[in-house]
Amino acid sequence: MKKMMLLFLCTVLFLTSCVEKKHLEQIGIVTAVGFDMLEEEGWLEGTHVLFQFDPNGANISQIITTRAKTAKGLMNDASLKTSKKLASGQLRLVLFGEKIAQEGAMRLLDTLARDAAIADMMYIAVSETTANKVLQANNFEDAPNIGTYIHQLIEKNVKEEKVPQSTLHDFLHHYYDQSSDPILPIINEENSKPTIRNLAVFQDDRMVGSISVKEGFHLKLLTDKFTAGHLEMVIPPEPFIDKDDKDRHYNEIKGIYLDLGEITSNANIEVVDVENIEFKVNINIKARILEISEAIKMEDPKVVKKLGEIIGKNIEQQSEELIQKLQEMNSDPVGFGLKYQRKVGPEALADSRWREIFPQMKVKVNVDTQILRSGIIN
Repeated sequence: MKKMMLLFLCTVLFLTSCVEKKHLEQIGIVTAVGFDMLEEEGWLEGTHVLFQFDPNGANISQIITTRAKTAKGLMNDASLKTSKKLASGQLRLVLFGEKIAQEGAMRLLDTLARDAAIADMMYIAVSETTANKVLQANNFEDAPNIGTYIHQLIEKNVKEEKVPQSTLHDFLHHYYDQSSDPILPIINEENSKPTIRNLAVFQDDRMVGSISVKEGFHLKLLTDKFTAGHLEMVIPPEPFIDKDDKDRHYNEIKGIYLDLGEITSNANIEVVDVENIEFKVNINIKARILEISEAIKMEDPKVVKKLGEIIGKNIEQQSEELIQKLQEMNSDPVGFGLKYQRKVGPEALADSRWREIFPQMKVKVNVDTQILRSGIIN
C-alpha cells in the first residue's frame, strides 16, 4: 500500500512539472482582430488589439498591424512585433472591412472556427470603412481597450433587442444550414467613437447590401419574438385632430410622433400558394405608448382602437418594403426558403433554385396591434 501511494505521489509530481508556466505579465491577450483586404492581390492587413496585464496595476492596451496572406500568417507576423506571448483564447470580436466582407467572409471564418482556443460565441461585425480605422478609434469610454468596448456595444444592443445576434456560431449556422442568410452589425466611427447605425445583409458569406437599424426592427418582427422592443414612428394626424379646432393650428401639424415601448410580438409565416410562391405573415403586437407629440382622446376606446389599426398598417407597410428590399439584394435573412422547403420538399433549396425564385415571391403582412395604455404627451 505504501509503495502504491509513493508511486502515485511521484506520478503527480512528474505531471505537475510538465505543465507550461504562463506569467500574466508575459502574455498579450488578443481581444479583437480586424481583417482588411489590401490592393495588392492576395494580401491581407490584420489589426490585433492586445490587452496586457501590468503588475503595477495599470491596464495596457496595444494595437499591432500586420500583413500576410492568411489569418494564421497575420498572427505569426503579429508575434514578431511584440515581446508578449499572444493568446487568442479571450478573442471577443472579429471585425471585417467592407471590402473583404463583400468578397466573402468564410475564407477567414473557417480558419477561426477550426481553432479550438477560440470560442464560437465571439461577435462578428463589419466596418463601414476599414477595420483598421475603427480599431484605431481612441474614444471607448471606460472600457480597457477598443476591442472590449465594441464587444460590449454589440452585446448591450443585442440584449436591448436593437440588433440581431451576430456570434460566430450564429453566422456559421445560417451559412451551413441554409435556413437563412446572416445579418451582422456595421460599426462606423463618429468623432473617433465606434457606433452602430446599420446592419450588413449577406448572401451566403458575401455582403450584398445594408439596412438601417430601424429596418432591423421589422426584420426581427418577421424572424423572432420581441420581449421588450422599442419603436419610434410618425402617423398622419387626420383621424385624430379636429380640423375645426382653431386652437390646434391643424395646418402646422405634419404628423403625430409616437414612441412605442415594452413591445412584445410573435409572428407566423405560412405558404398560401405553392405554385405562385405566395406567403402570408401574421404578426401580433402588444405595445405601450411612452410618448405622443399631440394631445388626442386616449380615454376614448374607439380612438385607441383606431390608433392601433393605423400603427399596424404602418408596420405592415414598412415590413413589406423591407422584404422587397431584401428581394432586390437576393438575400433571405427571414428564412422564407426554409418555410417553402418544408411545404415543397428538399428540392426547393437544391442547386440554388431558391435564389432564382426568391426575388419573384409575394408576401402579404398582416399586423394586429394592441395598445396597452397611453403614455406621456410631449
